[in-house]
Amino acid sequence: MIKKALELTAGYLTDIKTIAFRSRKIKELAIIITGNVLALGGSILAVKLLTSWMEPELYGEIGLLLTICGFISCLFFGPVGQAISRYYLRYDSNNSLSRFFKAVIIYFIVGISFSLIVWVFWGIRETFLGKNEPRVIISLIILGLIFTLFSTTSSWLNGVLAIRRQRKSVALLQGISSWLRCGLAVLLFVLFSVSVPWCISGYCLSLIILTSVAIKCLGFKALGCTPGWSKQNVQNEIKLIAKYAWPYLIFGLFGWFQSSADRWIIDFNFSRDKLGYYILATQLGAIAPLFLSSSLLSLVAPYVFKDFDSKEDKQRNCFIWLRRCIALYLSGCIVFAVFVVIFGKQLVGIVADPSYAKAASLWPYTLLVHTTFFLGQILALTCSVNEKPKFLIPGKIVGGLVSVVAAFLGARTLGINGVILGMFSGAFVYMCMVTYAGFKANQY
Repeated sequence: MIKKALELTAGYLTDIKTIAFRSRKIKELAIIITGNVLALGGSILAVKLLTSWMEPELYGEIGLLLTICGFISCLFFGPVGQAISRYYLRYDSNNSLSRFFKAVIIYFIVGISFSLIVWVFWGIRETFLGKNEPRVIISLIILGLIFTLFSTTSSWLNGVLAIRRQRKSVALLQGISSWLRCGLAVLLFVLFSVSVPWCISGYCLSLIILTSVAIKCLGFKALGCTPGWSKQNVQNEIKLIAKYAWPYLIFGLFGWFQSSADRWIIDFNFSRDKLGYYILATQLGAIAPLFLSSSLLSLVAPYVFKDFDSKEDKQRNCFIWLRRCIALYLSGCIVFAVFVVIFGKQLVGIVADPSYAKAASLWPYTLLVHTTFFLGQILALTCSVNEKPKFLIPGKIVGGLVSVVAAFLGARTLGINGVILGMFSGAFVYMCMVTYAGFKANQY
């Protein structure tokens, strides 16, 4: 009787733990979705306000400028951020965060130097081509450097918050980011004038605020700021980060081709107002894929990394999580695509200024491009958890090259629709090659 009672009690406790675990996951998912919904609402509001204040030409110019920040991120800061997400929990569990983050600070200082070189090079180009006045170029170099550094810091801190499963903090920062950015930009428009420098100034102010809030949420202890941290030898940590990050560093350039080359190709072949319409269409096309992929990966990635480091059946657990992600992602994108096809023109009139109505015809095609690309990003998780990011290099390189070449040829033959077709070709090649890389990584 006692043995049976103990077995029943153990069964009830197991059931309670299972229910509690599922309840916790549902709660975490609700927090993540809430943050992403707020961010989505802020992004839509930003599009509405900025397109109402700015002409398509100016909107296109800002889009081009932000691709420079993306270039620096893809080529340097992004790869280091990947290493932070991968190894933070390991060093935290070993009580050695101070060594790890001292190495991160060293990489950050190197990144500052690299960012300065890129922005100065851009300024020399602008001066040579006579695009802007010298004082405007100098102000944009300074603002661009500030924007790059604070966007990097904010992104790294958000990654740490997500890995530590501080869901409410992540949701807060994601939720207010777009609202703060567009609000401060419009405020500066009202106070001063509608121009690119004032728009970027608003962006910088928002990032400074977000970075401060993120540090407050984490606390200095969670960032390894303990007594004596500056005297520690971090050669092993520097090598570890470099070993994990260098594949991302190599294909970061080709990733930038895949995400930004289309804008430069359109600017080279067509007028700046057409670039403004295209940028709006690509922003709208990224709404559902980016929202779904970021929400799912934010929820799943910590569990996948933890299971992979602690359980024996690593490949099976990773595959289960990945399969669930893909099913939910594709289902959401398909539903959204139906709405875009049926109500696309009406939706553009709601989320943007009516003067940008020409972007409606491009929206379904840019949605297809982004759906394919972000599916590849989800599939890339397999290589990350296997600590084989180098297997992603061929897909990123080939996909980036295909995007650039096909988009350029498409622009010459089919116009802007040809650019979109070229970008889809690159995204599809990337997705297929990442899928193959994931299977290959599981074999090692």
